[in-house]
Amino acid sequence: MAQAPAGLPPSRGRFWTRTLAVEIAVLAVTPLVLGVVVGFWQINPVASAEYAAVGSEAHLLLEGFPDDRLVVEIAYQTTVGPPPGPSVATLLSRIHETCQKSVVQLDEHAFSSSQSSFSESQILTLESHVRQVWPTWGTMSLFYLYLGGSDSSNPGTLGMAYRGSSIAVFAGTIATASGAVGATAVTTTVLVHELGHELGLVGIVGYAPNEDPNHPYHSSDPSDVMYWAVETTAISRLSGGPPNQFSAADLSDLTTVKKTFIYSEVIPWIVLALVGVVAGYLLVSQQRSLRR
Repeated sequence: MAQAPAGLPPSRGRFWTRTLAVEIAVLAVTPLVLGVVVGFWQINPVASAEYAAVGSEAHLLLEGFPDDRLVVEIAYQTTVGPPPGPSVATLLSRIHETCQKSVVQLDEHAFSSSQSSFSESQILTLESHVRQVWPTWGTMSLFYLYLGGSDSSNPGTLGMAYRGSSIAVFAGTIATASGAVGATAVTTTVLVHELGHELGLVGIVGYAPNEDPNHPYHSSDPSDVMYWAVETTAISRLSGGPPNQFSAADLSDLTTVKKTFIYSEVIPWIVLALVGVVAGYLLVSQQRSLRR
């Protein structure tokens, strides 16, 4: 039988003992419950789609820990078909060159839609319906929405990274803008260019000396796949053709990205720690008042 602490009346001592036991149990379970909530937040598809900004998941894409497997999902509109095989092969090569993943898996599938113009809100809705693979424990995912139409807000856009692991490619615009360059070459450049944005290039995460001051988050080097003109119809005017490789400056920038602190990755854990500290403080304060 539990004994009342010295100096307390028996009834008050039993109350103190029961209260302490309950509160210790609550304090022990609280971090576990919050940890589950934090984990759910990080892998929940809705949270990822709605709140993960471009570049915010760069570490999860680049590093082998905690996600050693990467699924590259390409959902393509049936009216346009899948992206060209050589373009996808080059994309996978660039992923292997930059991301430390033991397994990179390609998942291509079609979806039926006759739509030819897309707003960002429509793209988000479409993604929620057709995306099949979301980040889970040990597996990161990169989603490409390959559309036969164009961006309704900017018809000259060839592609855009719009969330932390989500990219839209406007094959309809590419087809009309590629000219003599060829749709395959332009598609390759756009696929790799938008990957670069998701990896935190150029200046999206950290600081990049090769950033063009007139075109934020883009390179000033026309031979760099991160060059500002490659995601618009201006790509057809590049004298050297569409680039599809990351420059030496980009690869150096990736080293900086890996070392840069991304606040969104740790905010849930900071909240968890603060809740634990507050709960512990309240527990100690209450027990001290009961002892008096």
